[in-house]
Amino acid sequence: MPASRPKALAALRQRIPASIVAAAVEGARRRGLSIEQQLRAVGADLDPSSTDGSLAPDQFAQLLRRLTTELGDESNGFLSSPMRLGSFAMLCHACAGAPTLRRALQRAARFSTVLTDELLFTLTVEGEEALVQLRFPQQTPARYFVESVFIIIIRWASWLVDTKIITNRVSLGFAPPPYVAHYELMFPGQHLFDQRHNYVAFSSRYLDLPVVQDSAALRRFLAVTPGALLRQHRRDVSASGRLRQLLRSPNCGDIGLEDAASALHCSAASLRRHLQTEGTSFQEMKDAARRDQAVYWLLHEDTPVNAIAERLGYSEPSTFHRAFKKWTGR
Repeated sequence: MPASRPKALAALRQRIPASIVAAAVEGARRRGLSIEQQLRAVGADLDPSSTDGSLAPDQFAQLLRRLTTELGDESNGFLSSPMRLGSFAMLCHACAGAPTLRRALQRAARFSTVLTDELLFTLTVEGEEALVQLRFPQQTPARYFVESVFIIIIRWASWLVDTKIITNRVSLGFAPPPYVAHYELMFPGQHLFDQRHNYVAFSSRYLDLPVVQDSAALRRFLAVTPGALLRQHRRDVSASGRLRQLLRSPNCGDIGLEDAASALHCSAASLRRHLQTEGTSFQEMKDAARRDQAVYWLLHEDTPVNAIAERLGYSEPSTFHRAFKKWTGR
């Protein structure tokens, strides 16, 4: 690694360099938005035409959010047709309840065709590697947009399984950007430029990890987007986070408090106390996990109701029916 790269990585963890800011606002500028005005609105003293200066991560997140709102376009002006507000949230909800990362990414790939016909997202497995590839049937957008989509996919996927996904390499059909020194933080691994295909590769073992986030966690995640996607994922070590991951594991649909506490290496009283401090309870989290998995299986899999009830630990389908009615109100 070049000597300048560790300094660049340390700087990027604290500040977003002007070269990345300039790339991020180019689509909005082409749509006629005053970038200078948007920068002032987030309290940024930065000349977007200069290579000097930087933004704090929170300022950068606010800027991106403002561009999206002002344009009414979640592509921030990089696609020829706007991507409607709420598109990313809809995709996330469409994937809610997926049992594994593989199923979530497959679902996201299918749903992306509903959002725009300018981008095709595919997931393939080659040996021990998973490849997420982006193709653009009409016109390839600016480099920053392609980079951003890959970052969003990887960090959203990391959040889904509560595990930081380490990329093996990224392949881009562009020349290296001015901020290439920061790529080690954006895309750990090998960086290939001027390639025929745009893709990011990572170990296929991640695909079999269970999705551990529930609908309540998704609401919190979306409330802090895009800020949540500007940071590398950090594992949730809270009691509710660890319990959520356990409840999404195979054969844990009917686990009790005592067994859950034992699996998490604490007493039942301690687990109950920590969950109360975090504003939830064991039964609430167990019901949420069951509900999300039931909804996913009902919507996306041809699974008989009796089989779903059994998977979730209900001894009788009628008990599952009553629980489902309580969860959904119907």
